[in-house]
Amino acid sequence: MGTRVWDLATYIALHTNEPITESEHSRLVETARAEMVPVAELAETLVEGYEGWTEADMVPAGEDDEQLVTDKAWNRLLAEKKRELPRLVQEGVLAGKRRGRGLLINNASFYDWLGEPVPVCPDWGTGYDVLPDHEAEQVERLKRERRRALEALSRSPTSPILELLEEKLGRRATERQERWDEAMAALRESLRDGVPRCWQEVRAVETLLEELAEEFNGEDPLLPPVREVLDKTRRDLADLHLLLDFVDAEAELPEPDEERVDFLRQRWLREDT
Repeated sequence: MGTRVWDLATYIALHTNEPITESEHSRLVETARAEMVPVAELAETLVEGYEGWTEADMVPAGEDDEQLVTDKAWNRLLAEKKRELPRLVQEGVLAGKRRGRGLLINNASFYDWLGEPVPVCPDWGTGYDVLPDHEAEQVERLKRERRRALEALSRSPTSPILELLEEKLGRRATERQERWDEAMAALRESLRDGVPRCWQEVRAVETLLEELAEEFNGEDPLLPPVREVLDKTRRDLADLHLLLDFVDAEAELPEPDEERVDFLRQRWLREDT
């Protein structure tokens, strides 16, 4: 049962849209266009949308002839895009500003340059179904139904192991549910605290690496295997952040403060000397 509940929650999050009115959607787009985004994040967006991979960049991924981009090719293109974006800011093609020794780029200028709308996504879904403002009541009804589904899924026990223990030890279902709820609550709180903290650490490291890359004429200061680990960690944290919403444990992913980044700068300088 646990696997089916999780599969259902994942399906709703990754294959359905959330209803929204036109005016509410417009406000979200306006906010998104004003955002300033780190170079590393936009570089990854460019790589994810890249369509020029060659056969040499691909490896088989399974028995159905599916092909995946190699980590080496992915990281090579990612490093190129991290050099290209600051150059476009210097040329005035993109709007950007410094944050410490790092660089932020305006979201609107980036997507206007791509010729694409600035994406806005709900916490639980792949996108929005935009309905006219005069259908606001219908939108609210659909939203309530989605919230009820999320609440029902988040309350559902999701461990088949606990079911086996119940049969073996003869524990009552209510006791199992209470224990499971307590365990899930503790896990949610732990992840809600830990994911933002780890995200800040990763982003602080990425900010420092962007600064160092500028000193190396845009070359990535990390060896490819280390870069692969860092990029995978960042993607895993982003996935965890999305999944936290499924269990009613929303958490922000804040950017690191200047003090945190400066600590890494000073440590780098001490080790470099």
